[in-house]
Amino acid sequence: MKSLSQSGKKFDWLNDKTIRDEDQDQLDYLANLYNKTKDSKYKQQWYELIKKVIRHI
Repeated sequence: MKSLSQSGKKFDWLNDKTIRDEDQDQLDYLANLYNKTKDSKYKQQWYELIKKVIRHI
């Protein structure tokens, strides 16, 4: 079993969580905005970012 440092992931000990990349944070942000406003532009931006993330997998 690899430790966090060996796996290349960074760990935020203060908040006790793995630090997520910018795409994941942006997905969360857009989802929250859509849920608050129900504005379709946020939904469209979220789907476009999902497509971008999937291409990198």
